[in-house]
Amino acid sequence: MSKSSMRRVPMVLIVVLAILLASLMSFSIVDGISKADGNIVKKNSLSLGHLSDIHYFPLHHCYQDVKADNYKTSDFYNSMTGDTKLVLESGIILKQQVEALIQDAKDGKCPQFVLATGDLSKNGEATALVDVANSLRYMQNEIRKIAGYENFQVFATPGNHDLYNTSGALYSQIDGSARKSDALSAMQFALVFAGLGYPNANLTGDDGAIDLTQYLPADYWYGEFTKDYQVSYNSDKVNIHYYDENLEAVASKTTTAEKLALYYAIGDVNNALSFSAEILNPGLEDYSLLVIDASDRQAADIGALVRINKNEYEALKAADKAADFKYYLEKADGAINTDKEASADELARALASGNHVYRSTGLDHLCGGRLTEPLLDWMQKYCEQQNVEGKSTLGEETVIACFHQNALPHWEMEDEILKDFTVYNWENTAKRMLDMGIRYVFTGHMHVCDAMTYTDAAGRTLYDFQTGSCVSYYSPRRYTTISRYDVNGKLGEDCVSKVMTLDTVGIKEVPSSNVFDAAPWNQATYDAAIAIYKANPTHANWEAVVATNPDYLAYIIQYDDMSRLSYNDYITKEIYSQLLDRLVSHFINQGTIDSLVSKVTDVVAGDNMVVGLVRSTLFPDFEKYNEEDDDYENVSVDTKHALSGLVDYILDTVLYDMPYQYEGGTVNKALDLVNKVVGNILDWSFGDENIQSSVNPENKGKMKVQDIASFILTAHTIGIEISFDETYDSIDATFSEVACGEETFRFQQPTDATYRKRMLAALNDMCDQLESGEFVEKLLSALLDPVFSNDGSLLKTILNHKFDFSDAVEKNYLTPDELESLKKGLGEGLPAILKMPLVKNLLQSMGITLELPENYSIDATNFVLVDVINDLLPAIKTVVAKLLGFSLEGSDVIGIVQNFLDSYLVDSFYKGLGGIAKEIVVAFATDVYPDLADFTNPSAPTTFQPNENYVFGGVKLSYLSTLNKVSAVGAEFNAATQDNGRVPSRVTANFDTANGTSAYTIRFYTEENVYGTFRLLDENGNELGALSTSQKQAFADYAVNKTDYLDAKASATINGIKVDMLTQTKPQYIPLIDLGLLCITHGQIEDKATEQPYVYGDRDASVANSVIYWNCTTVTVSGLEAGKTYYYDVAGNFEYKNDVNTFSLLDFVKLGGYEKKALSFTTAKDANSDSFEFLTIADIQGMIQGMYTESHEAVSALLKDERVNGYDFILNAGDMCDNGKNFGQWGMALDTYKDLTLNSSMFFTSGNHENNTGAMARYFNYTENKDGNVQAISGEYYSFDYANAHFTVLDTNDATSDGLGAEQLAWLKNDLANTNAKWKFVLMHKSLYSAGSHAFDGEVIAMRTQLTKLFAENGVNVVFGGHDHTYTETYLVDKDGKVVDKTDGKGVRYTGDGVMYITLGTLGTKFYTYRENNMTTDKFNKDGSVLSTLDSQTFGKVVVSGDTITYTGYYFNRSTGKIDEIGATTLTSVAPPKDNKLTTILLATIIPSVAIIGVGVGLGVFFAKKKKAKIAA
Repeated sequence: MSKSSMRRVPMVLIVVLAILLASLMSFSIVDGISKADGNIVKKNSLSLGHLSDIHYFPLHHCYQDVKADNYKTSDFYNSMTGDTKLVLESGIILKQQVEALIQDAKDGKCPQFVLATGDLSKNGEATALVDVANSLRYMQNEIRKIAGYENFQVFATPGNHDLYNTSGALYSQIDGSARKSDALSAMQFALVFAGLGYPNANLTGDDGAIDLTQYLPADYWYGEFTKDYQVSYNSDKVNIHYYDENLEAVASKTTTAEKLALYYAIGDVNNALSFSAEILNPGLEDYSLLVIDASDRQAADIGALVRINKNEYEALKAADKAADFKYYLEKADGAINTDKEASADELARALASGNHVYRSTGLDHLCGGRLTEPLLDWMQKYCEQQNVEGKSTLGEETVIACFHQNALPHWEMEDEILKDFTVYNWENTAKRMLDMGIRYVFTGHMHVCDAMTYTDAAGRTLYDFQTGSCVSYYSPRRYTTISRYDVNGKLGEDCVSKVMTLDTVGIKEVPSSNVFDAAPWNQATYDAAIAIYKANPTHANWEAVVATNPDYLAYIIQYDDMSRLSYNDYITKEIYSQLLDRLVSHFINQGTIDSLVSKVTDVVAGDNMVVGLVRSTLFPDFEKYNEEDDDYENVSVDTKHALSGLVDYILDTVLYDMPYQYEGGTVNKALDLVNKVVGNILDWSFGDENIQSSVNPENKGKMKVQDIASFILTAHTIGIEISFDETYDSIDATFSEVACGEETFRFQQPTDATYRKRMLAALNDMCDQLESGEFVEKLLSALLDPVFSNDGSLLKTILNHKFDFSDAVEKNYLTPDELESLKKGLGEGLPAILKMPLVKNLLQSMGITLELPENYSIDATNFVLVDVINDLLPAIKTVVAKLLGFSLEGSDVIGIVQNFLDSYLVDSFYKGLGGIAKEIVVAFATDVYPDLADFTNPSAPTTFQPNENYVFGGVKLSYLSTLNKVSAVGAEFNAATQDNGRVPSRVTANFDTANGTSAYTIRFYTEENVYGTFRLLDENGNELGALSTSQKQAFADYAVNKTDYLDAKASATINGIKVDMLTQTKPQYIPLIDLGLLCITHGQIEDKATEQPYVYGDRDASVANSVIYWNCTTVTVSGLEAGKTYYYDVAGNFEYKNDVNTFSLLDFVKLGGYEKKALSFTTAKDANSDSFEFLTIADIQGMIQGMYTESHEAVSALLKDERVNGYDFILNAGDMCDNGKNFGQWGMALDTYKDLTLNSSMFFTSGNHENNTGAMARYFNYTENKDGNVQAISGEYYSFDYANAHFTVLDTNDATSDGLGAEQLAWLKNDLANTNAKWKFVLMHKSLYSAGSHAFDGEVIAMRTQLTKLFAENGVNVVFGGHDHTYTETYLVDKDGKVVDKTDGKGVRYTGDGVMYITLGTLGTKFYTYRENNMTTDKFNKDGSVLSTLDSQTFGKVVVSGDTITYTGYYFNRSTGKIDEIGATTLTSVAPPKDNKLTTILLATIIPSVAIIGVGVGLGVFFAKKKKAKIAA
C-alpha cells in the first residue's frame, strides 16, 4: 500500500517516458519545488533479504494422524484453527526457504544480509526456536561457502510469539493432547540465536565463544530438525553494539562464567535484545542496521515458564529476586508439572541434581509491540554518532531498522481496529525515526506483503516494508536493494523491492524431521507407500505404513496433495477454502463450552461470602448463617456438593436437554443451535449472479461470506487487494484463468480473473447493503430471532422452562436430602429473607419497594424462571432505574426486553452500525496504494518513491533532502490538513461565560509537534498582530519545571487587546472498539480521580492500546468592547531547521469554499440590549464520518436560508458524538460543522454520550467568577448573561431517580434566584417533556417532578432539551405541571403563566420512535411539534425582541434540500389584564347604563338649550 504511484502503464509508454527523462537529466516536483539540473552518480548498493513469521513447529510434537476420528476435536487441531498458518508443513517450508536462499546465492541473486523479523516459532516453544536458530545458522554457513558471500550475515529478532509466550504447547503424536512447553526469556533468546546478531556461542567454548553447555546440557541446543548444533559466528564485517548494557559488556569478558553472569543480569525487560550493526564491508561502510526487539508483555499470575540452571538461580538470589518467582519441576513423563509449585527443598534437590527446573516469569506476551523512550533515545544517540561530520560520505549514513510489529498502519483504520499490529505510539515512533535519519523499516507480524509510507510535516518520508508469513499464502520472502547516489554533493537514494515466493508445482521433499540430512526424494518409494495406504485408508493401516516408512509420518496422507499441487493451491485447500469454518470451530466448540462451565462451577464451589449466602439460603439444612462471626466461609463439603450439583444440572439441561426451535425444526443442544445460526450467516452470499467463468463452470455467481473473507486475506498476503477502481475489463486485461476440474479450491484465489470479478461485485453489493442498513438489520434479525424474538428461541425456552429439581436426583446431580433442603430453601428460606424487616428496610432506603403475597413461595418441582423474575419485577425495575437511570417498560420480562429492542432497533441504528461496518470492510478489503509494479509477477522489481515526481536525472528516488518540502495547506503532496493535525482542528470558540462582553476564547488541537498561532486581523484580512506558542520554548521551560502537560505560554497586547495563549501536550487514548455502539477511532483517556492520569512523557506507562499526544491550545482575548465583531485566524506552527512554518485555518477553509477574508468573533451584547437571536440544536451524535457528512447537508441548507442563517450564538443540547471520549469522533463533529461554529459562540451541555468523558473541559473553555477570580468551571454546569437574558446550562448526567444531585440543585436555585435578567432560558440534555422512550426514564421522571415547580417559580421562560430524538414543543406548563394555554388575539402567550419546554429532536441522522405517554403527551402544542417518528433533522431559532420571544422550529426537507418551518410560537413578558369575573360583570352592566344615561342627559341638555334659544328669539 505504498503511496508511490505504481499504476500499471503500458510498457511502451514507460520506455518512452524513461528515455525522455534520461535525456532531460532534470526533475520537477509538484507543490512549487524548484526545478534543477545537475549530476547524479551511483555510489553503492546494499541488498537485504527479509523473512518474517516463519512460525516453525517441530513435526515430532504434532498430532500426525490427520484422519483419526478425534483429530478435529484434538487440542492440536484446535491450536491451528484460529490462524492461517500451515503447522504440520512448517518444517518443509522452512527448509524450502533456506534452500531457495542458498540457490539464489549460487546464482548471485541472494542479498548480502537477511533479516528474520520475529515470530520464528508457533507459540514461543523453546524447542521450536532452537530448531529455527540452527536452520538459520546452517544457511549462514552454506551461503558463506559461496564466492562473493563470505561475509553473508543473518540477523534475527523476536516477535510477539517468541518471548514469554504462555500459549506454547507440545502435542502428543498419539492423541493430539497438549502439554505446556517452556518458553524463552530474553537472555535465553540471545543464547539460542547466537551468531545471528547476538554474541557467539558453541558447545565447547572454542574461539572465545560462550560454552552453552555451561548453561544447559548439549541436547537443549539442538533438536530433531537439524540433529546437531550448527555453529556459526557473526561476520567480522559488522560492528555490533547492544542496547542492553549487560549484552554490551559480554565482549569485554573472557570466560563463559563471566559472560553468563552478564546474561543472568539482563532480566525480563522490554527491548533488551535490540542491537545496532555497523556494516564494514568494503564499499558499504555508509550503511547501518538497527535490529530492534519490539516485543511487549504484561503481568500475569504465573506467566510463561522458562528453564533455569543452578547458577542462574543463585544469581537471582544474589540480586534478591529469587523469591519473586515460583518454580516448577517435571513429571515422570517429562511434562512440566504446572499443578504443583516446587517446595524449597524440592527446588534445592532438583537444582543440585541437574534436573529440569522452570521459573515462572510472571509475564505473558502481548500481540502489540513497543519501542520505549529509552530505546528510542539509544537509537537516536547511535544515529547521531553515525552521522558526525566526516564519518559518512555525502554527510549522511543510510540507517535501516527492522522489528516485528508494523512501523506504520498499512490500511485505513489499522491503528484503530487492529491496534496491536502497529507498534504503540506509531506516529511518534515514526517521527522519532525520521529525526534520527532512519528512512527504511522492515517488519512482519500481519502475514501480508505490503509497503507503506509516512511523510511528516518536514516532508521526510519513512518506508515500512512488511513481508508476509512463510507458512501462509504465497510463502514470501522479500529482496530489497537500496542504492546511494551523489546528487550534486547531496545524498540521494533509490529503493527497489521485490517479493519472491514458493508457489511452485509440487514440493518434492522427504518430510523428515531431520530435513537438512534427509535422503533425497524417491518417487518410487513414496508411490509404494501411498499405494498401500490408499488401498485401505484406515487408522490402523496408516500406523502400519508409518512404522515401515517413518520419514513420511503425517505426509503419507497430506503429501499426496502437497507433492502434486502448487503451494498456493495446497494452502487454499487446507486453510483458506475453509477459513471461517475453521475459525468458528476454534472459538465455538465443546472445549469452549466445557471451559466456561468449568469457570462457573469453580465460582460456585468457592468460599466467598456471597456464594456462602446463596448456599445457606438454598440449602438451609446444610449451612446456617453464623451471626456471631458474620461468616459463611466455613463451608461443609456437602453444601458445596449441593450447590455445584444444582448448577451442573441447570447448565447441562440448558446446554444439552432443551428443545430449541429453529427454522421449523427442533435443536436439543445449545451449541448445535449456535453453530446452525453462525453457519447460516456464513452461507449468505453477495455479488452478481450473472458472472460466469468460461473455463470453470463452478466459478460463477455470488460469493459466500467465508469466500469473501478468504479472498481478502489471500490478496493481502502478496499485495494484490481489490480496488474499487477496477472493472471487469481491467481484470481481464491483467489476470487469467486455468481449468481446475473438480478441484474448485484452485480457482478460489485472487489471481483468478472470474473469481476476482465475483469479489468486486460481492464487495460492492455488501457495501451497498451495509450503507443502507439492510445488512445490519438482517444480521441482527438472524441473531435475535433464534436467541430471543421467536417462540422457542434460546432465551424464551430457558425462561419458560419448567425445572423439576426432583429430576436432578434421578440423574444423580443431587441427593434426596439435598433436594429436600432445596425445597425448604426455595419454599420457605428465600421468601422469608425477602420478607425480613431488615431486608425490606434496606430496600426501602434505596427507594425499592418489594411487595410479596403472604403465602409466597417457590416450588422446587415447578421452578419457572420467568415467573420468579416477574414476581420480583417491580423491585428489579426500581433497581435498574436507580443504577442505570432508565425505566423498564413492560408488564413482564419478555415484554420489557422486546420494548427495549423496539426502541433502539430503528433504521438510523441499522444505518449507523452499517456505516461503521462498511468502513471496516472497505479498509480490510481494498488497497488504494498498489504495492507491486506487476500484480501477476510479485518478483518483478518495484521502485518506491514518496511521490511520483521524486525524480532526478531520470532516477526515481526514494530520498533526496533537496526534494523534501515542508507540508503546506493546499499542497498536492503532503498537504497540511485538520486530519493530520497540522491545521487547527476541533476548533471551538465562544465569548467568555464569566465576562462575555469583554473577553473571548478559542480552543483548538494540533498534532504534538505543531504549536498554536493566533492572528488578529482587520475585516479585510490584514494582520494587525500575531502571537504564537513555541515547541522550542516549551521544551526549555519543561527542563526547568516539569508540568503535567508540557505547558507552553505566550502573552501579548495587540492594538490595546490582550491575548493570552496556552498550549498543552495532552494524551489521547485509542481503544480497539468501543462496544457501546461499536464506535471506532480515537478516544481520549478518562482521567479518573482514583487513578493517576497519563501526563506528558508517560508513553511507556500506557496500556497495550496506543496513547497518542496532541497539543491543545487555548487563546483568551480580553479588553474587548461589548457587542463588537473582531477578525482573526488561528494556525498551527511547525519549527524545522530554524524556520517556522504555519498552517492557517483560514487558508484551509478557503480551499473548501469559505469566501470571507477573515474568521470572526463577536462579544456578548450588554444588559441594555433587548434584541438578539440564537440557534438551538441537539444530538448530532455521529458514529462515523459518513454520518456527520450526511447530517451536514442540513447545515449547508441552514446557512443558505436567510430566515435562520443570522444568529448571535448557538445553544447545543449535547450528544455531539456517540462516544464522548472518542477523540476521532470529536474531530469529525467539530471539523465537519466548522462552518456553523467558527464565527459564532457555541454553548454546550454534556449529553449522556459525553457522561464521564471530560469532553466539555477538553473541547470547550467555559469560565465562572469564583471569589473574585475568573477560572474554568468546576463542574459541567454553568450560566452566563447575554443582553437582557440569563442562560443556565445544567448537567443532567448528574441526575438519578432522586433528581438532580444536591450540589447542583443548590447551585441552580441560587443561580435562578440571583439574576434580575428580563429573560431566563435553561439548556439541559435530558428533556423533561418529550415523546420518546426516555420520557419514562427514572431520572427524567424525578427531574420532571423536581424542576417543573422550580423553573416556574423562578420565572424561567423556555427550557431546551434533547436526548429523545423526537421533536416536541409544549404549551406553557405551570408549577404543578398543568397546561396553561391562553393567547391574545394574535396567538401570543404570556410567559408568566408558565414555562415552555422544547425537545429539539436531532440535527443528526439517528431518529427515535415517537411514543405517546400519559405523562407528557397532553402538554404538546400540536402546531409546533412533530407528533410522529422523525425522518428529518430538526433545530430551532429564537428571536428576542423587546417584550417578546419568538421560537420557530425547522426541519431539513431532504427531498428538496431546503429548510422548512415546523411552527412558531411567540411569548410575551407583558401581562394581559387580570381575568376578574366580577369586574367583567360590573363593566358589562355599568358602562352601557352610564352610556344610556349620558346619552339621555346629553339629549335633554341639547333640546333644553334649543328651546331656550327659541324663547329668546
